[in-house]
Amino acid sequence: MKDAMIYTVTQLTRDLRDLLEEAFAKIWVEGEISNYTV
Repeated sequence: MKDAMIYTVTQLTRDLRDLLEEAFAKIWVEGEISNYTV
């Protein structure tokens, strides 16, 4: 593990977000919000 990259939480979440956005760029999700009060 000498050459293992160490990620900060910020780096990891940013990289994961970028991967997911690229993989699912053409997907739309529709639903409802339950237990919502104003």
